[in-house]
Amino acid sequence: MSTTICASVATTHLFFCVQAATILFHKSPNCLSPAQYQIAAPTNHSEPRCSSCFDTCQKTWPADNTDAHNDAKSISIPTGWWVKHYSDCSGIWDYPNRGYVATYASGCVNISTGGDFEFYNVRPMPAATFECAVANQVEQDAATTPAVDSCYWYAQAHGHTSPFSTRRPWRETWEPLLEPVGGVHEACSELPQEANVVDKPLVQFSFLCVLDREWIRYYEENTVHFATQGYATLNESVNIMWDRVSTLYEAQFGIRVQCARVVAVPLLTHVCDTNNNHAEGDVDTEAHTLSQLTALGIPLKKSSEAGIVRFGTGSPRAVGAWDGYVKCVHA
Repeated sequence: MSTTICASVATTHLFFCVQAATILFHKSPNCLSPAQYQIAAPTNHSEPRCSSCFDTCQKTWPADNTDAHNDAKSISIPTGWWVKHYSDCSGIWDYPNRGYVATYASGCVNISTGGDFEFYNVRPMPAATFECAVANQVEQDAATTPAVDSCYWYAQAHGHTSPFSTRRPWRETWEPLLEPVGGVHEACSELPQEANVVDKPLVQFSFLCVLDREWIRYYEENTVHFATQGYATLNESVNIMWDRVSTLYEAQFGIRVQCARVVAVPLLTHVCDTNNNHAEGDVDTEAHTLSQLTALGIPLKKSSEAGIVRFGTGSPRAVGAWDGYVKCVHA
């Protein structure tokens, strides 16, 4: 029998005024246990460290009061509910790594271990773990010759240079190489379709992109290299970074980012060296983006633009110790 509950606690998984339901834990696989070997867990059940959850630790079967934690073999989930499974009973005790197992939709699901089970009446976001990334990396290493850790060229270990002088694919930028999400890895991201499908529907965000003095100077010093990678003008040069960012966002989040407008501002500089590696300076200074745009009569962010992103390179390190550019936050 279901009851109506109105959730108001910020930590609960339930939304306002939804019908509570019951998740059944079975001692037998395929949800075939008789009633005396079932445990009914209402979706509004709470443990000391969570709400809308159920831990199998310290639970017993009604038939004989024997421990249920290691004997639960399947769970029955009603329509409209999802269950996120962790191997540790983190609803009762504090664990630094909860041991994410899987997220289950409605129906009968066989399980190999007990633990903490969180209940959702909307499909939950995937757990933030590295398990899928590690699995992807193992597959990638196995398909690479030689299949060793050093087969990937880390630019930081090679004077910030590429092993090739030819045009490189966007996806090669990522360390390790960015694997498309989908297909056999769809369970990792829970994206509804292949990430590299032709004409994949994407949510698109456009920005006003501002190039500061250091970016302009860097482009002018490296026009040949920019052209080799397909960026023949200053306004196009921003995409040497933006294209790669969008590649990541499209593959993992279904989001495309691009510049609606590109504006070069030769007087705009940065204060990375004196502002804890942050580019932006005070209002009405040469390092303040909005002030410099206003001085040039350039319209600020339009309603169709998601925001303003400034692009720069930071400062070259001191002569004799140059190993790249000082890290500087521009966005």
